[in-house]
Formats: sequence, C-alpha cells, structure tokens
Amino acid sequence: MAADNTGSTSASSPVISIGNIRGLGGCDYGSFRMSNEFLGWKNKKTNSVHQYKCSDISEGEWIKLSYNNNRLHLKFNESKDHLIVFFDGFPDRNLAEITQHFQKYFNIKLGNRKLATKGWNWGEFKLENSNLIFDIDKKYAFNINTNNINQLNVQIKTDIAIELKNDENKQNTNEDVLSEIRFYYPHENDENQNFQDLKNNLLDKVNIGDSKSECIASLSNIPLLVPRGRYEIELYSKTFKLHGKSYDFTVQYSNINKMLLVPKTNSNQYILIFSLNNKIKQGQTEYPFILIQLNNDDDMDLDINAPEEDIKNYKLEKTLTGKAYDVVTRLFTALAKKNAIIPGDYRTAKNEHAFKGQEI
Repeated sequence: MAADNTGSTSASSPVISIGNIRGLGGCDYGSFRMSNEFLGWKNKKTNSVHQYKCSDISEGEWIKLSYNNNRLHLKFNESKDHLIVFFDGFPDRNLAEITQHFQKYFNIKLGNRKLATKGWNWGEFKLENSNLIFDIDKKYAFNINTNNINQLNVQIKTDIAIELKNDENKQNTNEDVLSEIRFYYPHENDENQNFQDLKNNLLDKVNIGDSKSECIASLSNIPLLVPRGRYEIELYSKTFKLHGKSYDFTVQYSNINKMLLVPKTNSNQYILIFSLNNKIKQGQTEYPFILIQLNNDDDMDLDINAPEEDIKNYKLEKTLTGKAYDVVTRLFTALAKKNAIIPGDYRTAKNEHAFKGQEI
C-alpha cells in the first residue's frame, strides 16, 4: 500500500491504493485500497483491517471538508444494516480517479454534498434506518449510528441525551473523544408530537432495550435514593427501564457489576443496590450506583408476563408473593443472573447488621 497521498494503480488489475487517510470517523491514519470487488482501510497504528464488498454499498458521495481535503461518504444496504462509513483526507487530485473507479467497477455514481459550515447549534435531525442524521440549513452536519449508542436518557418533555460508546483502545490516550450529545426540542404544539415520535423510534432502534410487548414485570411508584425520585420500573429480558417525572433511564443487566441487599440502619427498610460498570447520567451528574428503597413491612404480589418455559428457565413462578424487598430481589436476581450479596451473621451491640463509620 502507498505510504503517501499519491494514488497508485496497477496496469494488470484495477487496484487503487492511497495512504494517509483517516478512517471510520477516527483520528488514526491508514491506507485506503480499492479493487474491482472490494474496498478497505488498514489502520497504520493498530494494523486492523476493515474490508467491504462493493455489492454491499448502496450509494456514495464526496463532501468537501477544507482546502484539498475531501471525505468519501458511503452508505451501505440492508446486508450491512444500512451502515454509514466515511474516510477523510483525500486530496483533490485523487477524486476523479476514485469517482471513475466507483462508476466502472461498482456501478455507483459518486455525487457531491455540501457540508454545513454556518456554526449553528440548531437544525433538523431525523432517523434513517440505523442512523441519526443531523442537518443544518438543509446541509449535512453529522450522523450517529445507533449501534454506537451506549445509553439513552430521555428528559420527557424536551431533551434526549445520547451517551456514546467509548473505544477501549483510546481510554489510555490523550485523544479527545465525544462521549455525550444532547438534543433539545422546543415544547411547541406539533413539535412536541414530532419529539415523541422521534423518541419512540430512537428507543426502538437503539440496541439496548426491548419492545413494550416484551415487558416481563412492572413496578409502580418505587422510591429510589439514587437517582432520587419515584420511578416506574419496567423489567425486560435484557434491560430494565426507570421512568421518572423528568428522566428515563435504560440499564442493561450486563452493566450490573454487583447487586447487594442491605437493611437500612435505624429503619425497617431495605436498600437494593446495583453497582454499575458504566455510570448512568442525569445532565452533568453521574451515578455509579442505583439504590432502590423497599419497606420491610410491605407485601407484594407480582405477576410475571412470560411464557411458562421462560419462567422455568428464570426459576420463577407465575406470581411472586412475599415481602416487597424479597420479591423485587428475586426478580432482579433471576433476570440479571447475578446473586444479591446479603449481610452475614454479624450483629452490633444494637443488634444491627452494620454501624455507621466516621469520615476522617
């Protein structure tokens, strides 16, 4: 592969190779290569190779980024879940050659699209297949693939906060990484309905949840100490959702590191604690734990909405009966496939499981 930005083509085979190209929206440089059937990019830093069949590409276009700096913006078909991929750094001298190659061997005509440069922080965003696309003044600004979304927090009236997945390979570098982006919808008449439609469509597309019809159990008006408030809790096969007055949270069971059930000191209440691998966020506040407060005196009868075979696999009953703290703990233990840590036999002089420590 070429080591610089000069394209090279073999006389015997239609191969184009260009170096110093940034790929897949990252900052790493690598080599871009095309044949009559494939195109790919090799990361110079990690040596990882990303290759695509030309038959998987549905359309492509050039976007001018700056002087002598162009982006190749590609959209893939259903076989690649309508993925959008782009490569940056193509000099002007390579555009004609690559455009002709796409036309001749891929049967794709590369168009030209203008990039939004006004600097506005408002515009229109829409969901196309698996991509959230944001346009400013009818010009392309950016897109987010729903597969790159780690968490989706919805402030019911106006806001959607999107937390993006972090690249583990970049966590120990000094690179700046976009970790969260927030969209605000003005609360106005028909605009509110558009917001609700977008919110529901996005929740369905993001691969962190389950559909409404798959809700296994629902808990109403449950007090949480962290994040503080009263929530409706919906439990699904892979996730559970917290619906509050101002915020909604979706948490994957795989994000739970530890689960503890502890009695609250000087009280007849229990606290069910979830320790999270990835914190949930509410604005600028991060929560590494979720604390559910349950009364020791409350009884609960909870129906499980699942086929008999699934109920057996979860080791549950069709209806769970008992103290509220016990029913809720059994339910989360079954769905998250994690045992709750409970206090041992230790008792203080006041016959309590723990004593308060003094901060130094």
